[in-house]
Amino acid sequence: MATKRKKTTSTQPKNTKRLSIDDVTNATQAEVARAFGLCRSTVYAWSGCPRNKNKNYSLPDVIAWRVSRALDDAGYLDVKGPKTESLERVRRAQAEKIELQNAVTKNDLVPVADMRDRLSYFCSTLRKAGEKIQKLFGADAYEILNDAINEAQAHVKASLTKAEETE
Repeated sequence: MATKRKKTTSTQPKNTKRLSIDDVTNATQAEVARAFGLCRSTVYAWSGCPRNKNKNYSLPDVIAWRVSRALDDAGYLDVKGPKTESLERVRRAQAEKIELQNAVTKNDLVPVADMRDRLSYFCSTLRKAGEKIQKLFGADAYEILNDAINEAQAHVKASLTKAEETE
């Protein structure tokens, strides 16, 4: 009696394809989410995740970044591992963020809005002094001081506007 052979099936699901190098280094947000078994909104919410110039993802860089974050969260800050350009950018960004936080704590950095308020108060104080100078030395003295204040204000305003644009 002949036995029927069972048909062997592939262990690879039907809808999956082999990824090429381009697919791995130029993955969409949905592909990254699928690779990690997550929903797309989770990948979207990742802060600091390395991206390509075209806003897609390189899976090796994302994996390295996730490993780095896991090691960092676990307290292994000095772990030596393979260095990728994206991972180094993440590390530099983290170090820069810490430096900026320290500078703010030491009052070495002041928010632009605070500087505007402080300089406005400073200029109004000078204008009040200018009114007293006007009474003592005449309108020309007041006009000289007022022109200098206006010029300084314009210069500071341009500098602060440039600083806000780079934030």
